[in-house]
Amino acid sequence: MVHVGVSGIARAVTMEQVAHNCGYASTDILDCIPEDSVCKKGGMDILQSDFNMQKVVAKVNAYGRGLKAECSFDPGR
Repeated sequence: MVHVGVSGIARAVTMEQVAHNCGYASTDILDCIPEDSVCKKGGMDILQSDFNMQKVVAKVNAYGRGLKAECSFDPGR
């Protein structure tokens, strides 16, 4: 799974390398919220994907067509 950051001030598609494990109160596209608002029970507060997001970003940016991506290591809130 790839988490893509959404922001009205972003100038590129933001591919998230890290995310918070808990505190989810908004529904997803399927109108669901994780049980107890936690993605992985017993997991650390900050989850880091093993997926090489920088490689994905490089491929997206090489594709062209006006699409720009960047990688974020800030889990934000």
